[in-house]
Amino acid sequence: MRFLESIGMVVNASKTEIMYMKHRQPPPKELVINDQPMKVLTEMKVLGITFDWMMNWSIHMENMIAKSNKMMSGLKIIRNKFSEKQFMQIVTSQYYGNLNYAMQVWFTSSLNKKFKSKMDVLHFKPLRTAIRDWE
Repeated sequence: MRFLESIGMVVNASKTEIMYMKHRQPPPKELVINDQPMKVLTEMKVLGITFDWMMNWSIHMENMIAKSNKMMSGLKIIRNKFSEKQFMQIVTSQYYGNLNYAMQVWFTSSLNKKFKSKMDVLHFKPLRTAIRDWE
């Protein structure tokens, strides 16, 4: 806080959110700085990626799986309106764009095996829909 004040910045407590990461114990619910209570979060969405205080990505993965399943419902509805090539362009830009967004951040070796196997399934779903003769 002192550093921010020394460079002329003012912290607005009502707009400031704090998140502790990778602590052994859950973070406190509130932190008081300069007699102002600050919200302490257990999860935070930054640029479309949901971080949680344990950095295990389960909340982000659950959100991404739910969004991908909703997108698959829409893709099944529009499938017959496009050629196979056009449909694959839509799948590549929309579905895979969402599924693979910032994968370098959250798809790490520490990712749960359950989520890795779900990712495999999610990658093949639109292909089954796109290729009419898929067996």
